[in-house]
Amino acid sequence: MIKKLINIPSAKETFILAPEGSKAIGRIINIIAYSTALLASVMAPILYGMSGQKIILYAGFIESLCFLAVPLLQYRKQLTAAITLCFTLQSLAVLYFGLLLTPIAPIWAMGLFLSLVALLIFSSRKAKIAALVFVVLIILALELNYQFEFISPITLSVRYEQLLRRLVIGTVLFLNSIMLFFYMKQLQIKQQEIDENTAALQKAKEELQNYTSFVTHEMRSSLNVIYGITEHYKPAIMNHQPDEAMAMEVKHFQLLRLATGELLDLVGNVLNWREIESGANRVLINEAFNLKQFISDISEFFTEQAAQRHVLFAASIPSQLPPAIIADATKLRRVISNLLTNAIKFTAAQTTVTLHVAFRDNALELAVSDQGKGLTTEQQRDIFQPFYKGTNKYYEGNGLGLPITKSLIEKMGGDITVQSKPDEGSTFTVTIPVKTTELPVARSKKTEENISRQFTGIAALYIEDEILSRAIMKMHLTQLGITHYEADSYEQAAGIILQHRPDIILLDGSLPHTSAVDVLRQLQALPEAQHIPVIIVSGTATPEFVGATLKAGAKDYLLKPVSPLVLKNSIQKILAQDTYANPL
Repeated sequence: MIKKLINIPSAKETFILAPEGSKAIGRIINIIAYSTALLASVMAPILYGMSGQKIILYAGFIESLCFLAVPLLQYRKQLTAAITLCFTLQSLAVLYFGLLLTPIAPIWAMGLFLSLVALLIFSSRKAKIAALVFVVLIILALELNYQFEFISPITLSVRYEQLLRRLVIGTVLFLNSIMLFFYMKQLQIKQQEIDENTAALQKAKEELQNYTSFVTHEMRSSLNVIYGITEHYKPAIMNHQPDEAMAMEVKHFQLLRLATGELLDLVGNVLNWREIESGANRVLINEAFNLKQFISDISEFFTEQAAQRHVLFAASIPSQLPPAIIADATKLRRVISNLLTNAIKFTAAQTTVTLHVAFRDNALELAVSDQGKGLTTEQQRDIFQPFYKGTNKYYEGNGLGLPITKSLIEKMGGDITVQSKPDEGSTFTVTIPVKTTELPVARSKKTEENISRQFTGIAALYIEDEILSRAIMKMHLTQLGITHYEADSYEQAAGIILQHRPDIILLDGSLPHTSAVDVLRQLQALPEAQHIPVIIVSGTATPEFVGATLKAGAKDYLLKPVSPLVLKNSIQKILAQDTYANPL
């Protein structure tokens, strides 16, 4: 019963550093309140018997009742009020009884008790200082009254004076002992927290160092492939031997795709983890897309990746899948890519990795199976923890792929489970609720085939400050038969718009001294550009940034690097809209 009264739950106030601190403070002031109420109810009759003053009896009983309000306030989730009331009652009691009993009893010694109470129950520095100043003022008031007797103390016999002195000293020692005990205990708790935080910071430092080393190693490995292949063909190019330079071996081309794909995968995981840590991944960007084509595109890439590691990749895609689903395609692609990358890297050569796709009960089900070393029960419990890396003779990962995957799945309202046995491989199963829809059909008279043929009559302006990015975009647009213009600023772009009247504007997401949103607003304010659709092409994909550009008037958003196929599909989608017609 006593334990329940002491541990009445308290509110998690903002000035308390942690819920545990809130509970500890609540217990301390409950003990102070109950102890003081008990002492007051016992001492009041004793002092009344010594002095015959009813005012002391009444004051003692009133003090007891007031202290019982402290746990009541905590029960009503008002910890701040409870703390303030507890300290105020203690201070007023010391002042009141000190004025009545000085110099009979050393009530001023209660100043130490009040100081310990202030240091223990108040968390903010300002509150501690204010409380200590209040204690000093009380002791000063008692000393001044002792010197000048503004209020006359109660007169007792010598026998009662000695007895009262012993009672007061015993009470002061008892209360101070309680406070010293709790104060030392809180110091021990704080020291333990400091030790734990120091250990956590050291662990985080080591994890960061390991992760930095891993990222650097992986980037250098992929860049080594890319750089090595370009160096291989450099002599032919420098010696003006175009036939030899253009005759790139298929294997070299596949290695280039694999290396760049692994780099993109690595950068994608780094950015995803940063967004998860900062909470920036909380927004879902749902859109309708062709599910079979989506899975097929992913399968094509991982077939090549698996082949480079001498692993067979197989995708099981049933014919009864819905034609299109509504989901966050970017997050879903990251989930599948992380699981397949892990499966291929963590399995042995000459084995098979399988992707099973199904749709049941309005949910997309994905199962990735490998024939690798497998996982123990302990490893299955820990693999979703950040930076966890189990020993594997085939590959050492960075410990972020699965935590990122789990976070993205949960954000989409789904679930992930793992089934595995040592030396028998693993199967990761993902279930994500999605909505089905029909594939959008353009109502325009321009069919996709007609648009493809008319690309030769389409002009595009690319606003980008980086020379290499402009060169790549020019290559893509030329391949699509689109007339190409480029500018490195809005001012230069405005002149091109007035002179050449492009059909499409491609806008980089990050220009020097301005933002994509500002450029979109400037284009909207330019009469000649108001009806030209704008496609954002950016390396930033945070939901806030994407949402801001679309809200500012962009018709589509493409994430770098952009392939010619993705660019073509985006331009087709925009030109196929009934509302689009270049009035210029």
